[in-house]
Amino acid sequence: MFRPSDDATVFPFLVPSNFLLLLAYASSLICSACYLAIAPLPANEALADEVAVALQQCAIVQHPKHGVVYAFEVDDYGSVRRQSPPPVIAADNPVYIHTRRFALST
Repeated sequence: MFRPSDDATVFPFLVPSNFLLLLAYASSLICSACYLAIAPLPANEALADEVAVALQQCAIVQHPKHGVVYAFEVDDYGSVRRQSPPPVIAADNPVYIHTRRFALST
């Protein structure tokens, strides 16, 4: 279990990488809309749906000072690692705003 930086993860579910997977899927949908010959694969849609549900259920955690934030890594036993950077997500998302505030804090 490694991060893109080749550092070992502490917990197995790396939140930013899973958000990046959703971004890649959204990009593939845009490409398929632009180039009608390319159709998105149903398996990719199923994976994106599964990851989106997992992020909603597992990646949103309570921080004592900053409120509801996205975790950096989580496991199935409730362990959480919070650190920067916040995931790639819409800038007006309230959880993203809290996560960014946390990531930029001392």
